[in-house]
Amino acid sequence: MRGLFAGGLILGVVAAGGCSSTQSKEVQIPEGQYPQAFEAARESLREMRFRLDRVDAASGVIATSAKSSAGLATPWDGEQSGIDQEWEDFINHQRRTVRITFEPAQIAGEPPARREPGSAKSVPLVDLRDVTGPVLATVDVTVERIQRPGWQVNTKSVNQSTFTRDPVLSSKGMFPTYSVELEPDDRLAGRIAESIRRKLEGQ
Repeated sequence: MRGLFAGGLILGVVAAGGCSSTQSKEVQIPEGQYPQAFEAARESLREMRFRLDRVDAASGVIATSAKSSAGLATPWDGEQSGIDQEWEDFINHQRRTVRITFEPAQIAGEPPARREPGSAKSVPLVDLRDVTGPVLATVDVTVERIQRPGWQVNTKSVNQSTFTRDPVLSSKGMFPTYSVELEPDDRLAGRIAESIRRKLEGQ
């Protein structure tokens, strides 16, 4: 029975993974609504229990600390966007960080103005609180997986498992754990963007 249940669960995970849709992770903010949009973004992240690491209205940036989740084992976490992600987070130690950036919307024929230029030729710094025109918000979510090198699992008792120490990894600060960036979570980014849109429409 356990084998049949596990097989059915895996099939469900695969099927669910192929049916998930992704919404746009960009939010077009009408003229004069930047303050409301910034607050809507901050509130959306709080509702999903992300801890805010940077809140900079002038630069147009909201960033979170990494948030871990055990997927199926933590049903109160809402960052997963399908049973496939619930399963992935359940069998792996994964975490997500969110970064929402705001910048003046591009005017036809002109390059977009950015708050943090990458070179001296970039557009000068812009304080988003002084912008009167429309603004574009972009939500980016990064998934990281925590690796535990040298973990030797005891088949009789997990509590008796041991670790081997790799001096090379230790010298690089990668022991006992280190994180590996996997891929963007555009589904969660789209959901956060949609939450911002709904909050703006409700104001």
